[in-house]
Amino acid sequence: MQATTIDVGPPTGKEETIALAEILGLAFDYPVADLTPRMEQVGLENVRVVRADGRVAGGLWLLPMGQWFGGRSVPTVGISMVGVAPEYRGRGAAAQLIKATVQGLHAEGVALSTLYPATQPLYRSAGYEQAGNYYELRMPTKSIRVRDRRATVRLAGDADRPAIEAAYRAYARRSNGTLDRSEFLWQRVREPRGHEARGYVAEVDGRIEGYLYVFNKPGKTGGFNLQLTDLVALTERAGLGLLTFLSSHQSMARQVRWHGHPADPILLLLAEQAHTSRLDISWMVRVVDVPAALATRGYPAACNGEIHFSVRDDLIPTNHGPFVLKVTEGKAEVAPGGRAALEVDIRALASLYTGYMTAEALAATGRLSGSDLDVATASAIFAGPSPWMPDMF
Repeated sequence: MQATTIDVGPPTGKEETIALAEILGLAFDYPVADLTPRMEQVGLENVRVVRADGRVAGGLWLLPMGQWFGGRSVPTVGISMVGVAPEYRGRGAAAQLIKATVQGLHAEGVALSTLYPATQPLYRSAGYEQAGNYYELRMPTKSIRVRDRRATVRLAGDADRPAIEAAYRAYARRSNGTLDRSEFLWQRVREPRGHEARGYVAEVDGRIEGYLYVFNKPGKTGGFNLQLTDLVALTERAGLGLLTFLSSHQSMARQVRWHGHPADPILLLLAEQAHTSRLDISWMVRVVDVPAALATRGYPAACNGEIHFSVRDDLIPTNHGPFVLKVTEGKAEVAPGGRAALEVDIRALASLYTGYMTAEALAATGRLSGSDLDVATASAIFAGPSPWMPDMF
């Protein structure tokens, strides 16, 4: 049976909330009893359902947060728990859910949207594109061989949370793509699904210079692995102290595993290259509001330049057209108009915006065009660390 009408909006009451929980529980093999309280944590105002002929056919969660680019936090909404009932799949419900959600975010003034795709064509049809990476790192505990106790590593308490969160922000703002976490995301760090992580801080003269959260994950052949849900070291002393702490578990813990960056500076403190890194998945970004996203982002402090470009966006008309981006000492001004020296579609703009792809690389795909000088200028303006994030949502 083909649905005749599809509409998207917040759940209208308890009945629709329960219906969505049942659909998401089936889609993600997640206990329905656990989903309802999690939706309440997210906030029902941040839940969207798609209705087909008046019946709930699926939905998603919105996670308001920020995302660091060029040292500035850009207002971002994460898209999570996208699910559609089996009987409505392949009938356009998911596509209309995502497109209506993006249009709603634009109306609310949101600059960016970020998500982890289960399938790329669905999200590409709404203007999302690959824009950063999520890695898993592993190293044998016995390979660490660090003994440096200049930093005191101790169990963290509730009173340490403000300092821990400040340390994370100082660490995250150095990168591109890392999240400016909401309380919901911090809870996932401290209470990963089915576990409760223990927090430890690396302290020097009463100042927290690093921390980690960890739980024991049973190994397949005995013993256990140390699963880190977060690892931050702002100084050499903190990094060496945390590595010393991890090394002290080697009698039982076989590996240390965490989601980080393959070029994290803490890895330079190891004597040998005993760690491995693996790309788990590339996350996607949608530039929801072109002028807002460009103006809010930070840029290289030594960068001064101007690019004129035209954006193609079939979903949001106000994003479609020419713009001028002028960057002076890392700060941007954005105005409509200009000579449209570069032409780029909204998906390619996402990959350029985050620094995931250079303008030259995008030109090779046919989704960005312009003179060699204009293309090189765009690459210089958006240059920065390779985008990544340690959070899955």
